[in-house]
Amino acid sequence: MMVSNMDKEKNMSLDEFLKSQTFTDTVYKQIFKELVTKYKNENERQHLIRAVILLFERKDPNGMKKFKEMMGKTRELQTNKFASDKKQDQRHLLRLPEELWKRLKLVVEDPEFLKEDKEVDWVVKNFPEFVIPSEY
Repeated sequence: MMVSNMDKEKNMSLDEFLKSQTFTDTVYKQIFKELVTKYKNENERQHLIRAVILLFERKDPNGMKKFKEMMGKTRELQTNKFASDKKQDQRHLLRLPEELWKRLKLVVEDPEFLKEDKEVDWVVKNFPEFVIPSEY
């Protein structure tokens, strides 16, 4: 009995699938299918943000590991638990790798990425690896 590539893809976890493929339309469809299933309460925009972040993390796992290490050091060096400057007139909330930031700004629009407080709150809650302060 022959098993097609499509049948094999249906039975793979997302991680297995991503490791076995180049990033094609099939990969994107698989990711969105899993996001829609796993995160049913999220809207299309949130799925898009999550997919861009997931793809970025999977394409450069070593870069993300280094970024997370750097974020740990950044958190250790913050002046207070809210990551504000010494005058407490500016607060540093999020830091994303530059390439990820560029991709999100390119793909997520109308409104622009992170322009609404509700979206900022959602990103902080769902992606703590990008949050600088220990308290929000």
